[in-house]
Amino acid sequence: MEKKIFNGYSENIKKIGSLRNLITITIIFFLFGIIFLSGFTPIEKMICKGLPENAQILDFEYGYSVDKAYDILDRLNIEGRNTYFRNILTVDMVFPVLYGIFLLVLISFLLNKINTHKKIFLCLIYLPFIISFFDILENILISILLINFPTKLIILSNIASIFTIIKFSATIFVIVIIVYLLIFLFFRSIKKLSIFNNI
Repeated sequence: MEKKIFNGYSENIKKIGSLRNLITITIIFFLFGIIFLSGFTPIEKMICKGLPENAQILDFEYGYSVDKAYDILDRLNIEGRNTYFRNILTVDMVFPVLYGIFLLVLISFLLNKINTHKKIFLCLIYLPFIISFFDILENILISILLINFPTKLIILSNIASIFTIIKFSATIFVIVIIVYLLIFLFFRSIKKLSIFNNI
């Protein structure tokens, strides 16, 4: 029974990690990033209007104390906080879903290329979900902090900081895994090419 489930699971990974899916989600992911996050398009400038220049935001901090969190929010001023709140409930809710799908498809594609579907490797596909999940939870908590500003919600602020740390730590781990898989594929390709040339 377990083997049957595992084999079905492997087949799903093969479908998810197809080249067509990778190309499609890559195009969507990068178009979204260019339009909404690059800082060069009119749309991005419009949705960020009101944020002070070089403003710090909690999303990009690798953990923070309660005092630091509220110091960052205070420096945004009223208009900046309203803009931040609006972006959290729109762009920042869509982006985690997109990059989660992108990472899922990319990892599945690389596992297909390596041609391994061992359980320990297949567990890697859960990592993008962890990143996206904690990113969305972080956004929800930050939006609550913004709604209640300047009242300090100490417990929620600490939990938001923990979620941010988990998000970034998981992201770093996923990047390391992807780099490792790419290096593995690169050297395996060189080895195959060397064997082919020696024939």
